[in-house]
Amino acid sequence: MDYRKIVFLILVLNFIKIVAVQAQTIKGRVVDENGTPLEGYVSLSEQGDSTDIEKIELTDINGKFEFEEIRIGDYEIYFSFYERMTKFPNSIHITTINTNVELDDFVVENQNLELEEVVLIQKKPLVEQKMDRTVVNVDAVISNEGISALEVLEKSPGLRVDDNGGINLKGRPGVTVYIDDKPTYLSGADLASYLSSLPSSSLEAIEIMTNPPAKYDAAGNAGIINIKTKRNNIVGFNLGLNLSLIQHKYSETRDGLNFNFRKNKINVYGNFGYGTRNGFVNFYVDRNFKDEVGYTLTDFDQYSFIRRKGYQFTTTIGADFYQTDNTTWGIVVGGISRHPESTTNSTSTFTDANGVLDSLTTTRNGEDESFSNASINLNLRHNFREDGPSLGVDLDHIIYETGNEQNFDDRTYYNQDELTSQEVLIGNLSSKLKISSAKADYTHPFNNAVILSIGTKSSYTETDNSADYFSKIEADLIPDYDKTNQFLYDEHVHAGYVNLSKEYSKLSLQLGLRYEKTISKGYQLGNVVKPDSVFRRSYDGLFPTFFALYKIDSLENHQLRINYGRRIDRPYYQDLNPFITPLNKYTFYVGNPLLLPSFSNKVELSYILKKRTTATLGYSYSKNQVNETIEIENGLYFSRPGNIGSTELINFALDGNYDVTDWLRFQFYGSLDFVRIRSNFYDGLLEHKGTNGYLQGLCSFELPKDWVIQLDGNYRTKVTSGQFLYNSKGALNIGISKKLSERSFLSITGSDLLYTNINRGEIRNLDSTDARYKNLGDTRRILISYRLRLGKEFSSKPRHQSKGAEDEKNRVKH
Repeated sequence: MDYRKIVFLILVLNFIKIVAVQAQTIKGRVVDENGTPLEGYVSLSEQGDSTDIEKIELTDINGKFEFEEIRIGDYEIYFSFYERMTKFPNSIHITTINTNVELDDFVVENQNLELEEVVLIQKKPLVEQKMDRTVVNVDAVISNEGISALEVLEKSPGLRVDDNGGINLKGRPGVTVYIDDKPTYLSGADLASYLSSLPSSSLEAIEIMTNPPAKYDAAGNAGIINIKTKRNNIVGFNLGLNLSLIQHKYSETRDGLNFNFRKNKINVYGNFGYGTRNGFVNFYVDRNFKDEVGYTLTDFDQYSFIRRKGYQFTTTIGADFYQTDNTTWGIVVGGISRHPESTTNSTSTFTDANGVLDSLTTTRNGEDESFSNASINLNLRHNFREDGPSLGVDLDHIIYETGNEQNFDDRTYYNQDELTSQEVLIGNLSSKLKISSAKADYTHPFNNAVILSIGTKSSYTETDNSADYFSKIEADLIPDYDKTNQFLYDEHVHAGYVNLSKEYSKLSLQLGLRYEKTISKGYQLGNVVKPDSVFRRSYDGLFPTFFALYKIDSLENHQLRINYGRRIDRPYYQDLNPFITPLNKYTFYVGNPLLLPSFSNKVELSYILKKRTTATLGYSYSKNQVNETIEIENGLYFSRPGNIGSTELINFALDGNYDVTDWLRFQFYGSLDFVRIRSNFYDGLLEHKGTNGYLQGLCSFELPKDWVIQLDGNYRTKVTSGQFLYNSKGALNIGISKKLSERSFLSITGSDLLYTNINRGEIRNLDSTDARYKNLGDTRRILISYRLRLGKEFSSKPRHQSKGAEDEKNRVKH
């Protein structure tokens, strides 16, 4: 036979085979007895053998599924819900090509879905990858028991907490933090303090979004972290109690209680937390002042022992009223009452180039602070018809009030024993912040798996900050007008967005565009030695987003994901305040009313293998990123926020989550960051190119009689960020837990066993000065936690998650 005929015959046979495989489809829908769509897995198997699975699909939000590229043959279909599997009543027979089978709705009886008491034994994965976010399940890590929310973030893949308590995501600062889709309204030290006193026992999951969808505020150059708290959606009364004792040099407690009560059309829920602060910090700073050729003129060494005490109450109470099956009204009231106090004892020594003591200064700084917050959210969610358009409305009003009474007592000695001067400075600082916002979101699903979302939001922020400082001379208080002042700041932000998503059999697409306009005004009141000053600023921008997820095979063993977004970081409210705030006699914090907003562009490409391993390559470029900057003038040390010209970052990350055996689980995360920073600075050009890495790992061993042991640790190489070089550090932790009953758990955790989680580094680009620091705190500790759950578990309607004032909270800095 002619070889050309053989080749032609082979091509024809392969074409027929391809058509026979690809032209057949099976479509269907899964609902319960009430017609409500069900989400679960639908599997297609050869007739008579349910274990020989041809394809698996996940039903969408409408309960629909579709199998494509089906071969000619006889099949059976099964629906899986948790550990329960239900077989479709009829077999499917495909005998010819181009066959499209559309099944009648498969109705799953409710008794197959609900039990009088359900106990789910399915393990939660540590990490879940979705199209627009990564989800970390907090309870999947035993060493998360009894620690704070801030420490949970530090254990999450891609998240790092820097030496100043700031949160970085994949090597980038500028993270916006939400709790239950609502902003924390905090930043800097206050955000770190709040997260430190929020017990991990109240957390459900951490959602990490490097490029959030358009419905979220555009704020946060590094992305968004959404901390989801535990909220049971179950009928009847349910209660959770969490008790934790932390022991290091001192003792602390973090306790929490959450409840849920649902009956008929009313659902009431709440969280209560109480925590104590009882810690310490040993802080060392070494500064060498040099002449023009680089020889040391003077050494300045400072040691501070900071003793921190205090307590905090947090509470959230909410209620939902299900007016009809399609309309839900809700109210959420929250509050924080925090009372921290600290005492700092410092010794500063000046020596000459030969190491001979010139003078010594002792400082005793006492701070008695108060922090209170009250918030209310009113929300409405209405579905115009089942599986049809929906409308969500949120109204938020938040008030913050802070106070701080400071007392500085500085004494300078010549040759260590001769008192040459004494200065006493008394400060009284107060701040009041009001935020009001209104937000509406409309979502319209279409029959061809297209979902259109549009929304709008307006917010108004009003701040009033005052600082009164007095020098105490004998019994008299003399006003210090260099530091005394009042700063008022108002800001309007108006936004609108449109978001379009489309689901294909293997491809998911989402495209969004958001517009935001900002109008602001700052007013610094004068005093007898300083004139008034006013600044106004107005700017706007478009913020596009794009997401795509492609499933290479029907079992989703191989997936590709890409996302892009443009973001903005507005300055923290308090950073615009031009006050001078003393930290001690030689160190001051100064605000900067000339700060500009920072804009960034970011793109990421990911490959996901068997939903267990994810490799991600990302690139981002930001302009005018706000960083802490340090300037030395006449021997005084000034810390102020400043705009860094441009920052480029190339990031490669690899994370995995594996069940190695029935008793061994393993999770790891590693990343490499290639950073380039370039900016004009106080003493000339600031330019840096560098590479840094981060490693994190966890092993969990499940032993007989419900014992579990976990080992986890992390290591960070040296990191350069703006003017700071952070030295390498790491930590090794161990956790042991015991399931005492079906509803009670006990765990013991040891953190930073080797005491290597130490912050230290250098401050660069200082005029004729070298500076180094070291910070030793209470990171090595033992934690004992007890968790108790009471109540019965039945599925019920989820509560509305408010997403109102989503940006403003994150810009509050006190």
